[in-house]
Formats: sequence, C-alpha cells, structure tokens
Amino acid sequence: MLIESFKDYLRTTHMTFSYKAVMVLALVETADRQGKAPHSAIMSRFHAFYLDRQRHGLPGEKTRDRHPSPLTQPDEVSDAQIWQILSRYPLPLMDDFITVDSDFVRIKPALWVQMSAADLVEIREIALLRLEAYYEENK
Repeated sequence: MLIESFKDYLRTTHMTFSYKAVMVLALVETADRQGKAPHSAIMSRFHAFYLDRQRHGLPGEKTRDRHPSPLTQPDEVSDAQIWQILSRYPLPLMDDFITVDSDFVRIKPALWVQMSAADLVEIREIALLRLEAYYEENK
C-alpha cells in the first residue's frame, strides 16, 4: 500500500455526502504520533465541521428527498448519531487505508510509516479541495 494510492483515492472517490473528506480532515487533525485518534476526538472534530458551517450560515449537507442527512441540522445531532454516520459511511468505505477498533480510528501502520509531515499537509489540502468542489456542485 502506497501513500500515493491513498492520495489518489481521496482525489477521485465518489462523494454522495461530504463525510469521507470531513472524516479524513478529522483524522489528520487529531491523529497522534502512531496515526491513531480516539473515537471521541474523531466524532468531536467531525461534528465541529458541520456546526461551524451552520454557524456561518452555510449548509451542513445538501437537502435530499431520498436518504436525507441528519447533518443538514448539525445542532440537532447526537454523538450516537455522529458515530452511526461514521460507522455506516466513510469508515467502512475507507478500510483499505484505515482501521477501526473499539477505541481508535487509525491510519493503517503500513501507510502511516510512509507519511511525512508534507504528506499530511497534502492530504488535508486534498480533502479541503474536495469539500470546496462538493459544496460548489451541490448549491
């Protein structure tokens, strides 16, 4: 598994919702020196992204008739709902690159050892660009 594969995945993955990119931001921003972050840190950072959008008068998620996201109203979403969203969508879809156990979400060790600080910055930038494009095309 190569770091470039992860970057390519992030650049090209289909985004029905913004969840994958936001989860990657949360993981990159909260991961420790071993590439892992507690569930609580991931959930908090993930939820904070949508709350910040709401505070700035921006939509958390696109309003949909079919399979609406509870994150259209992030201030009404519980931690349990956040974990349910993460467990159902981005985490299983990214299992080539991350693992989840009872306490932590972690970048797979074989991938983590290849990552430099510059790679983490680039991954964050890719996620931010994907989010910018996602919200532009879903106005």
